Amino acid sequence: MLVFGIICATLLVPSKSFAQVTGQIYINEVMWRGSSVSSADEFIELYNDSDQSVDLTGWELFDNQKGKTMVSIASGQINPKSYFLISNNDGSHQFSGGESILDVSPDLVNSSVSLSNDSFSISLLDQGGNEIDIAGNGAEPFFGEFDRQISSMQRVDFSKPGNLKESWSSSIDRKNLDESSKEFATPKDYGRALILIELKEDKIKFEPSVEMQFSYTFYDPLQTITSVQVDLRKSNTTIARSNSVFATENFKFIHLNDCPDLVQISFYENENLIIQKDFGLTCYQTSSQIAFYEVLPHPGGVDWNKDNLVNTKDEWIEIVNLSTDNLNLSGWEIRDLSGKSYLLSNKNIAPNDFIAFFANQTGLSINDSGETLFLYNPIGELIDQLKIPSSTSKRDWAYASWGNKFWWTSTPTLSLQNSINQIAKKSSNSLNEEGRNTTVTGQITEIDRDSFTLQCVNGLINVKVFDEMPTLSTGQKVTVNGIIRNVSMPYLVAYSSGIHPVQNTQLGALIQEAQISENQTVKVTRTVKIKSRFSLKFNKKFRPIVLGSSDTRRYGSSNPIQFLLYLVSFLTLIIIISVYDYYHRE
Repeated sequence: MLVFGIICATLLVPSKSFAQVTGQIYINEVMWRGSSVSSADEFIELYNDSDQSVDLTGWELFDNQKGKTMVSIASGQINPKSYFLISNNDGSHQFSGGESILDVSPDLVNSSVSLSNDSFSISLLDQGGNEIDIAGNGAEPFFGEFDRQISSMQRVDFSKPGNLKESWSSSIDRKNLDESSKEFATPKDYGRALILIELKEDKIKFEPSVEMQFSYTFYDPLQTITSVQVDLRKSNTTIARSNSVFATENFKFIHLNDCPDLVQISFYENENLIIQKDFGLTCYQTSSQIAFYEVLPHPGGVDWNKDNLVNTKDEWIEIVNLSTDNLNLSGWEIRDLSGKSYLLSNKNIAPNDFIAFFANQTGLSINDSGETLFLYNPIGELIDQLKIPSSTSKRDWAYASWGNKFWWTSTPTLSLQNSINQIAKKSSNSLNEEGRNTTVTGQITEIDRDSFTLQCVNGLINVKVFDEMPTLSTGQKVTVNGIIRNVSMPYLVAYSSGIHPVQNTQLGALIQEAQISENQTVKVTRTVKIKSRFSLKFNKKFRPIVLGSSDTRRYGSSNPIQFLLYLVSFLTLIIIISVYDYYHRE
């Protein structure tokens, strides 16, 4: 169950927000952009906030930028709590683009009504030349668009001068306009205006209970906005909806089965939609099981990204989902050591699956001299990091994860399970052929019924106990003296008497390692360095042979041929003694 809460701000109401000055006349609405029909389809609306009629004879609108009178009112009257509309044209006027969008008769038509889009400042002067009100501050008009449509500039605060931006907002209503018009304006009528709709947090953690917070404030003098509806949407489809009486309760969503990518909030006057606003969402999930899996830092001969070019844009970074859950990686971020980053969006990853990102997509470049990559979840927590060694000599090699460790591999496995293939070069300190004895020191990582695995400084080795399994525990450090057995993957055979706990011993101090393939036996001498190819698969544990001490003591080994030679020698000696004794008696 997913629960969302909406926190609503109070509406602006004239009796609380605006100073009431007897006899005050205001510039209330300005359609300075014109309309989609013509840029000259403009008007200025006055509002009488007093309780008495006011004679406007001799009043004028003065253009402060041009320094001259724009319109003089020869005669006219404005009634209490009413409007006086001064327009460039009447509603039936035909412009080159069509008929004016006005659907109401202006109180005064004057073609001199021409409002600048760049430097706007208009003063309202009474018959004595006194400035009664002002609109604009000489710069660009404060507002003129809403919901990607032309909007009038609506007065929302009469207590502040009209040359301040906070005194105005965009109209969000359509009144007294042609039905086909898309503009927002309310000539000769009151108009609601949007002051603020804000989503407090645009990131949502997908979990059983989540709260979202909005704040919204309108200029709604008559308080007619009655209800609000919130839709959660995914790929342009509503996946959850909640309705509420306006500003009275939280919005709750239950049984939400998908992460929304957008929230849409709609305000209604009864059944009529007043305003609708969309907010993009990042619905994210966190997990400690997302990790770097494989990188190719030095492309050179392969067009990895299939753009028909072979260049540095073929570098790639691959991540893996080691969890059992399907996860959305929206909001996750990959950064390099220089601070450059790539933000993931709308990426779903299944359990044990991989996603690769190419350099032409991420904009990240992995330095051949060495690099460090960092993986952050959407709330900024560092989940994984990978230090990549120099790749100067590793053209088209990948640095890949296998067995909780990263290895260079000559066989990159883009979008597949990793396979480690490389030429290894190691040396030995002793003669360790089949049946030779060696000593290793390491930390126990796994224990089975008759065997256990040691983590040594250079890798893992499996130890098979020949007799009774001693009492051991994972994490324990031990020294094992045993015999190398060369099978498909070499291992160490030891008696329980050859297994000894150790303290404060440098892990792997006695270890040397030869890396091999699964179908190859190993023959290593004291003085000869060997080259061998090994292949490690993702679903098999790496059991490298461990080479160490030159001690040649044997534990429980037997050689049938040698035994027969001893037996024949012994019988021959008996025969010789018997013959000698016989002839001596004779």
